[in-house]
Amino acid sequence: MYVQARKLLEQGFEDRVRDIYLHGRSKKGQSAQDYAAWARIGEELDLLSQAREDWQRALSVTPHFCADYCIGLARVLTQLNEQPERVVRLLQNVISKEPDRPEPRTMLAQVYRSLGWDQAARCLDQEKNRSDKKIGPRRFPRDLDQQILDLFLKLFGGKEVGYAEEVMNSETGAVNLVHKETPMGRGDVKEHLLGHRSLAWYPLRSDLTVSIITFMYHLKTAGLKDVGPRTRSELLWNSAWEGFRYLKARGLPVVLEDCPGLSARIWVFLEKPCHFLMTRRMAKLLVQKLPFPRSGVSLCPLLPTVARGMKWEEQAHPMPLGVDKRSGIRRWFLDEQTKEPAPDQLLFLHRIVCINPSRLRQIVQKIEFGGDFRPFADLDQQSLDLLLSKCPVIKTIGDKAAAGRILNRKEKVAVFYTIGFLDQDNSLLHRFLNPCPDYRYKAVARQAKNIHPRPISCLKLRSSLPEITASVDCNCLFGPDQLSDGRYPSPLLHVNPMLVPTEDERLSIQRSTVKELGRHYLNISQEISSLEKRRDILARELAEGLSRKSRPWTKVNGSILSLENDGNIRISSI
Repeated sequence: MYVQARKLLEQGFEDRVRDIYLHGRSKKGQSAQDYAAWARIGEELDLLSQAREDWQRALSVTPHFCADYCIGLARVLTQLNEQPERVVRLLQNVISKEPDRPEPRTMLAQVYRSLGWDQAARCLDQEKNRSDKKIGPRRFPRDLDQQILDLFLKLFGGKEVGYAEEVMNSETGAVNLVHKETPMGRGDVKEHLLGHRSLAWYPLRSDLTVSIITFMYHLKTAGLKDVGPRTRSELLWNSAWEGFRYLKARGLPVVLEDCPGLSARIWVFLEKPCHFLMTRRMAKLLVQKLPFPRSGVSLCPLLPTVARGMKWEEQAHPMPLGVDKRSGIRRWFLDEQTKEPAPDQLLFLHRIVCINPSRLRQIVQKIEFGGDFRPFADLDQQSLDLLLSKCPVIKTIGDKAAAGRILNRKEKVAVFYTIGFLDQDNSLLHRFLNPCPDYRYKAVARQAKNIHPRPISCLKLRSSLPEITASVDCNCLFGPDQLSDGRYPSPLLHVNPMLVPTEDERLSIQRSTVKELGRHYLNISQEISSLEKRRDILARELAEGLSRKSRPWTKVNGSILSLENDGNIRISSI
């Protein structure tokens, strides 16, 4: 029948051919050649959906590999704009088995470019003399020192021995992850950041802990056939920024990353590794709370393991700041204000804030009990606002930090020894110093741990920052209730007098250094020695006076001072 249909088609009788085609293709038990012949006729009649089914039937009944059938199905799927991933697999398979055929290479290069995989398309490009030289300003590689490499390894710490690398097949342009059974070192990270290699790491450590939680937003191209590229990008990023702002508003220090292939990742970094079951539980609960993504956008947590048959298999994730092998595009961290890639990605790494795992457990408990994990009231922020409103010196330093200027050492000491006492996890300190260009999360966290447990005094502020205290109204007067028990004047008295230690509390190794305690001990010893001299002088004078009285004693403030036979003064109660 398809022979007759072919002759009628050549004669221009398309209506009759269509009837024959729809009737003939529906017969059961035909051979692969018959289905392929019907598929070619369906393509010429522009019945692409039916032609797709015919090519699939031909592939399903053929006993051996047939490149023509794979190419035919890929061609129809490309015209229908459906299943681009399947088209890639079909054409890669054809090229790997028949590398000399030009048609599948040309088709695959076009599909790669439609997906934005320009790097993979270059492998299949037939233009030998095409120049890749870019016109514009010259660019030079960064000097990656040991500090930045160690920071990168710490942020993305995972499996101690073993990582993966993206390797591209030069014939087909296919990219596969190749496992490396060696520890990831500074040299590997340096090549990754310079774009010479593209690495992926296994987040799961040997002790079954992880130090990150990741959420992936991905565009489902199958459901967006009639939507333009610009609209697709808007759908993805509207969903990703909604999720980012939702988590940010609830106190989670999250980071958003732009990934090639219209996808985005939201990162949560942990201060300490946490058991992966806790992080998986946390990720699944948060996905349920995150705003539902727009139509055509999928949202899922990137877990350290994936189900394989009856077992779990650890999963490798592409590392940030690397070059995607298929597209040749880097993965960038995005700036929250501009929604563009951060200008200095290495500086951005220093500004990443980590969260304490105990905070995660509190969030999990709140969500599981049916509540929102938004902080009830930011009491710490209220304390900071009160301090800034009462102390003009700290307010002036805060304005300077908020303006994006670098604080000098004395200004930083004033900040650490005031704001550093207002909360337990030093989140206010990080929030206060974050706008400064030289802010480094790890450096601030390290310095915060070494804060001496005595806040700065007003006297110290005036002596160390005279240029500020002279220009603002720095003459606070504190009441007796605030200065009780020997507390000294300090800006923290405006917030809570209990934050300032009493005199007795200061005389301890927890509140003072050995040198300070030694100075107090020496002063008191000298005072005791001076008082003892004065007491001896008074005792001699008092003994002489009592010896002249008929009764050698006298009453003073409810006590009796009497002269003994040995010349000493005895004190006794009445």
